[in-house]
Amino acid sequence: MNSTQISDTDVSVTRLIAERWPIMLIVSIAFIVVAGVLTSFMPKKYESSMKFLVSDERADLVLTPERSQQEPPQPVLTEAEVNSEIELMNSEDILLDVVLKNKLYLPSKDGDDASGSPRGVQRAIAKLKKNLTISVIHRANIIEVQYKANSPENARTVLQTLGDDYLAAHLKAHSAPGSSEFYAGKVNEYSTALQDARDKLATFHNETHLFSLPQQQTAAIDGLQSTDVQLKDVGVKMAELQGRLSADQTQISNTPGRMTTQERSLPYQQATEQLESMLANMRNRRIAMATKFKPSDRLIKELDQQIAGTEAQLAKLRGDPASEQTTDVNPIREAAESEMSTSQIELRALKARSEALSDVRAQYLQQLSMLDENSLTLEKLLQAEKDAQDNYDIYTKNLNEARLAGSMDQQKFSNVHMVETPYSSPLPVSPKLSVNLAAGAVLGFIVSFGFAFYQEAKQKHEVVQMASISAY
Repeated sequence: MNSTQISDTDVSVTRLIAERWPIMLIVSIAFIVVAGVLTSFMPKKYESSMKFLVSDERADLVLTPERSQQEPPQPVLTEAEVNSEIELMNSEDILLDVVLKNKLYLPSKDGDDASGSPRGVQRAIAKLKKNLTISVIHRANIIEVQYKANSPENARTVLQTLGDDYLAAHLKAHSAPGSSEFYAGKVNEYSTALQDARDKLATFHNETHLFSLPQQQTAAIDGLQSTDVQLKDVGVKMAELQGRLSADQTQISNTPGRMTTQERSLPYQQATEQLESMLANMRNRRIAMATKFKPSDRLIKELDQQIAGTEAQLAKLRGDPASEQTTDVNPIREAAESEMSTSQIELRALKARSEALSDVRAQYLQQLSMLDENSLTLEKLLQAEKDAQDNYDIYTKNLNEARLAGSMDQQKFSNVHMVETPYSSPLPVSPKLSVNLAAGAVLGFIVSFGFAFYQEAKQKHEVVQMASISAY
């Protein structure tokens, strides 16, 4: 067999379709018709859907006997929480309740032999799971639930039952039954403990007069330091006064008690005036006589002698006047004595103040010693009161939260809300005629092409055999 004969046995797809297209068209049309007929006999399925929004508005109540001062963290919705809600919705208890309430175990039109027996109920649950689709919408906290049934009403009723049971189960799963009673008992317990702690602390305060240890210790230390500073200041002032008293004593001993305060000169005024008048008259006479007599004349000489004697007597009176002295108490000594008296009074006052400050200092030391002795007891009492107060506040807050959670449960307030109620379209979702016809067309083309290829290959093979027989 040569290469030409071998190539004749090859089947060309283009030539195959061109020569065998009638049979291929007939087979394809037959498959399409069969698909349409089968679709008309297939049971119709109707779909109903609903949607739930999962939020983080309400935080779960944490029931714990532990004392904690920390605030609960702000809730943040996670993918795990959304998946948990899906698992809760798909739980056996909820599905069983849906099957029983809607009697899905009864025989259906499609010939299912479900019954009310446990086995029949399990079959109904399995069928419900098969027709139930629960998914999360991409990039959203929304859960979409879809269910397929033989009628729109049945699909909607089943989803409504499922939604109601799921919301009730969500509230039950996220609630804490008995939490109010638990926290109420704790509040009463710590209220009594708080009152006992306060009574003990009040008794301690009345007996010791200690209230706030750190503040009182600080005040006592500050008072002690201030007293020491004042004592030092008083000591310095006393030393200064003693030195001043010593100086005043020395000054008083060296200062006379009285001193001349005024001294006046008392001249002979009347005699002086008479002599001056006589001297003036004599000089006038001398001048008058000088016009009549010579200077050597006896009368002029006698008059000159009288003038000289009068001038000498007048000079004597002027050079030896009478004097008068006035004495008084010495002000320097008087001031020294007054200052010394004042210093003595001030010194006695400073000594008294020093003694008082010493007593105050002793009291501060005694108070600090008492504070040290009772500090441990006061700290224990204060800590006991603080613990009781903290516990009382925390459990009171938890009680209020528990009561609020109970009220929310009664009002069916939760983190899951049905944002789209179950709705069923009157149009069936299956079977889909267009899809089935397209599938029949594709399958018919594949079968017809295979059949045509088989016929063409068979014909070529017969031709080759006949050619071989002719050659021999």
